[in-house]
Amino acid sequence: MKFSSQFIAFCVAVAFCCNVCGADNETVTVDFSKNDGPVTGRACGLLHSVAADAPGDEMIAPLKPRMWRFRAFRCKETEKMPVLYPRLKKLGVKHFQVILSDEFGYSKTAQWPGDGDSWSAWDRQVQAVLDTVKENGFSVQYDIWNEPDSSTFWPRDRQQFFDLWKHTVELIRAAQPKAVIVGPSAAWFKMEWMKDFLLFAKANNVLPDVISWHENHSDGVPYSYLKPRIAEVRKFLAENEIPITRFSINEYLGEYNVDLPGSIVGYFAALEDAKVESAAHSGWQEAGTYYVCDLVSLDGLLDSKTLERRATWWVYKAYADFSGQLFELKPSATVQGLASWDGSNKTGRILLGRWKGGDEPVRLVLTGLDKIGFRKKDAALQVRVDRIIPSGWSASSGPKQEMDCVIKRTSRDVELTLPALGRNDACSIVITEVPAQK
Repeated sequence: MKFSSQFIAFCVAVAFCCNVCGADNETVTVDFSKNDGPVTGRACGLLHSVAADAPGDEMIAPLKPRMWRFRAFRCKETEKMPVLYPRLKKLGVKHFQVILSDEFGYSKTAQWPGDGDSWSAWDRQVQAVLDTVKENGFSVQYDIWNEPDSSTFWPRDRQQFFDLWKHTVELIRAAQPKAVIVGPSAAWFKMEWMKDFLLFAKANNVLPDVISWHENHSDGVPYSYLKPRIAEVRKFLAENEIPITRFSINEYLGEYNVDLPGSIVGYFAALEDAKVESAAHSGWQEAGTYYVCDLVSLDGLLDSKTLERRATWWVYKAYADFSGQLFELKPSATVQGLASWDGSNKTGRILLGRWKGGDEPVRLVLTGLDKIGFRKKDAALQVRVDRIIPSGWSASSGPKQEMDCVIKRTSRDVELTLPALGRNDACSIVITEVPAQK
């Protein structure tokens, strides 16, 4: 591809003008000299919402899901573990969390595990899952109970849940000593509750392999508190000589931001920064009707009737397109994001999301370019900017191209002001090197 010197000069002039005019606006800085580890896709996981025959692979494969959290048997025939596991494994899923408590069903009138010190019905349900996993050679993580700190899913006292936990861990490990156990999968993060759970589990030799809880918040994004929460738990583990290093936020996104591209990017950034092992999209009601996790819509990323892509699907696709290494991104007051660079194809990707505020211009600063091979000051960069506009519960026509031009590097850093980025919008930016003209 060739570009005239006049076109390159024009883009440089436009970028310079935008920089000057936008100098006092919000600034997002990507520092390519500060490597933040390999791209793993740790934030892409889903909850139920899939069947053996729907949606099509073309809707799932581009998202490169890393984790899936699902039921074993209490669901439709096409959604049961024996038929789902092979399909999802083929699609690249690495972590399978099977929710044992979903086999119980949460009926308020039923006898709950441990009532009257009775465990037989629960034991039969758990054993059926264990037998199926062993017979088929599946590699799963056992998520013992969903949200035991919520009366919706556990209308008994905390001690009875602790008894359930001990009883079930012992049952699982007697059958499968190397089983990976996930928990407590709490509805909310409460440090005192978590401390009591971990101390009980340590004292009774029933610690989980992966610590999990849910971050279903609608008040902004968890960037300011997710990493500190995990740090607080890690500190407690070290002080109490508890050897757990793995974390899963196995439900994230709140009821009122689950369909907002900008907030989803904020969650991606928080989960990446916290270095969790895995994370899964929550399943809320779609426009006050059905819970999306009970539909084959990838937790609402697809229209539940037509299975067309919504704006949120495109956000997950932009995140899945990352490759190579992650690099440090300093957010602005209203815009969060993450960045990558792949040296094998000399392509950088930046995904931004505005989770509050208005549509103020955003200045993007790229620094540390020498560290990724842009050593010449006169090197030119091809920059494409696509905006993902919220579509709510409706289908989306896809990202809207806002910019595609060449910017000539005239100084140590490259700066440009992004086109309009409205509240709840996301923005995908692709940066490639323009070959030197001969």
